[in-house]
Parts: sequence; C-alpha cells; structure tokens
Amino acid sequence: MKHIALGVLLLAVAAPASASSVCPPGSKPYMSWIEDDKKAYVDTQIPDLAEKAARDTPRAAASSKQQSAPSITGVAATLIDSAGFSELLGAAFDRNVGNKSTDAITLNFNPFTLAAIGNPNVYYDQQQYQKREYELLRRIGGTVSFGGKGDAFDRDGDGKVDDALESQNLDDIVGWEFRARVWGSRDRRDPDNFKVFTDSIANVRDASFVALESAQGDLILYTQQYLGVEKDKDNLLCLTDGQWKELRARPDFAAKYDSVLSLATKLNKAYAAAADEIDNRMLWTIAATGLERKKEFGPDKHGVSIRGTWRAVSFNFDWMNVSSFDKTHESNDFKVGAKYATQILKGVYWTDGLDASASFAYEKFDHVANAKHDDNLQFQGTLAIPVMDGVTIPFSIRWANHRDLFSDKDQVIGNFGINIDTSKLLDTSIARRMIGST
Repeated sequence: MKHIALGVLLLAVAAPASASSVCPPGSKPYMSWIEDDKKAYVDTQIPDLAEKAARDTPRAAASSKQQSAPSITGVAATLIDSAGFSELLGAAFDRNVGNKSTDAITLNFNPFTLAAIGNPNVYYDQQQYQKREYELLRRIGGTVSFGGKGDAFDRDGDGKVDDALESQNLDDIVGWEFRARVWGSRDRRDPDNFKVFTDSIANVRDASFVALESAQGDLILYTQQYLGVEKDKDNLLCLTDGQWKELRARPDFAAKYDSVLSLATKLNKAYAAAADEIDNRMLWTIAATGLERKKEFGPDKHGVSIRGTWRAVSFNFDWMNVSSFDKTHESNDFKVGAKYATQILKGVYWTDGLDASASFAYEKFDHVANAKHDDNLQFQGTLAIPVMDGVTIPFSIRWANHRDLFSDKDQVIGNFGINIDTSKLLDTSIARRMIGST
C-alpha cells in the first residue's frame, strides 16, 4: 500500500496559472506546469489509485463471505451461513473427521460470473464493474453441494434406528441454496463503497493544499534561481518542457516539491478507515435452501433462511420442512445461531492475519417419531489459514449435545477443507496477463 500512498505527491498542486501576459512560444508559466501535473493526475490516476486501494488495503474485519458448503449439508466448515457470498466463483472441499469421514464438494456462483466470463473487462475495469446492472447481478447467487452423510433412522422398519450412511455417488446427497442480498454491501468496489475510497483521497488532497501553500515561496525562489531572474510581478517564470524536467530533477526543488509525500501516512490512514467502515457494514440476505437425498440417506429438506451480519457478528434464523421423516407426516426444524469472527496475527503470518470465529446454533424439531430428543445444541470454533491469495484451509472443532435425535451420546467432530475464491486469484498480475492475452 506504500506505493499507493506515493501518488499523493501530485495531489498537492491545486492553483491554476493566472496571468495577463503570455509566455514565449514553446514555453508556459511555471504554475501551468504544476497545474498540468495536477490535471494529469486527477484525470488519469485518481480512479486507478482508489481502485488499487479498494483491492489492496488489508481487511479491517474478518471476511463475511462463505465459500464452504451451506450448513444444511452437515459437513460445512461453519455452523452459521454467511450473509455475503463470492462476487465470482467459489469452490470448497469439506471433510468431517469423526467416527467416520464425510466429504462434500461445493460450488458457489452468481450471474455476474457469466458476465465476467463473456467480457473480463466488467471485472477488471472499475467503471464497468460499478454499473448498476452488474451490481444487481452480484447481489444474487447460489450454491450447490454434493456429498455428505445421511441421517440415522429406521430404514428397514424393524423398530431400531440404523446408522447413518455415507454418500458414495455425487447424486446421493445434493444440497442447494439460492441467496439474495437485500440490504448492504461489503464489496469495496461497489459504487457506494468505492466512493468512500475516492472521498478519502479528496480529503487528503484538501490537506495537501495547505502543504503546497507553505512550500510555494521556496518553490518560486528555486525557479527564479534556476532561470537566473529576479522577482518581478510581471515575471511568469516561463519554462519549456526541457527546463521543467531539469528543474524537477534538481535535488533542492524536488525535495520541497516532494515534501507532500509526508502526507502518505495520512492517506494510508484514510484508506484503513475506509476499509474499516466498509468491512463492518450491515448486510441482510434471504435464502431458499434444500437438501435432496436418496431415500436411504434420509428425508428431503426444504426451507428459508434470514441471515444478517453487522460488524463482527453474524446471525441466522432458519426454518426447514423435513419431508415425511417417519414415513407418515412431515416435521419442522427451527434453527437460530450466531457467530463472532475476528482476525488474529495480523501482519505476522499474513497481511490480513487469520480468520478466527466462535459460533453456536440451537435447533428445535417437532413431530419426529420415536425421537428421544427434540432439540440440538452445537458450539464450534474455526480457524481459516490462508495459503495464498484466494485459497484458505479452514479447521474447526464442533461439539453437539446429541449425536442425533435418537441417541443420548454427545459428539465432537473436527472439520478441515480447502476453500477457493477465484475473485482473489484473478486479481494477481499473472492472471491479469493471462486473461488480457486471450
């Protein structure tokens, strides 16, 4: 981010040239050169600078995205489903490690993916990216998950509960989810959020005007010395292109002209404040979820969910209809949950640190025949370790007060996986060059 801050140099120049006289052909007033610097910077570099800041500024809060399988699958890396989701594509492999291993493969996507595949510029070009139609496309998305473990229930009708089966084929257990973000955004490149970065530049630019005024007298003196002229109210200090470049290269002039680099620290702080504001904004998402299973793995499930995130806390409320659990009637599953997420070891292991979270979920069931219990309580701790930009390995430990509704034994399950966020991968210079060459 230090390279971003260096751009504040040219923000210091603000005063346009004003004079009644005209310089000789091939030259122009000293202040016009400064004004041209400013214009070139404002017109061409400020949007790029803000976009780079939006991409590169370290996160101020743990990510609200979830690349893992939705919690309905039973093998998700987290108990609580996020209100946010990937802007492009996300993929995950999750494995529960308990008495038996359970695997799930998940793909996260949204319609914006298709637009980006058809025309990569809608992702890389900020002016395209922030258009209203693409912003709306990023507000809806879906998840499909294959695999997992079935339910324990009486499959053969002998009155005894049979152990849950492991899925063997991709279509044995299929989880799906459709999500729509109805309020808020933590995407730094969305129009409202991106404006926070451009405004932060404007604020620092305003501060730089004061710095320029304090240095102006010395800059004029250096220019007069360079030209070998004395102060004169009608002297425009006219410079040719070559003279301006030579003057800019002089150590005494450059030291004063570049003194506004001291404002780089202010710019960095402004970006950090912008990131903090965006990363902690409130989000609300609604979702329709489903779990389609072959009959030996348990009943199908379909439901709706309301999910919210504010600052470091996420919360879920889910209602799930369980189809013919006991082959005579349906049952219902109500679930509430919350998660607190934070970042640890920032700047030590990774620029953004590690995402750590603690969560709980409470489920209440009705009309489950022969069940010993009608509720389930779970606690979980999770740590997501980044291995490269866009790729993390989440580890979690989960405790449940009942292994299932038919047994009294509690359960401790470990989970690990691999999560891939292609939007981060595509931000690398190598990926940019590859796409640019296609």
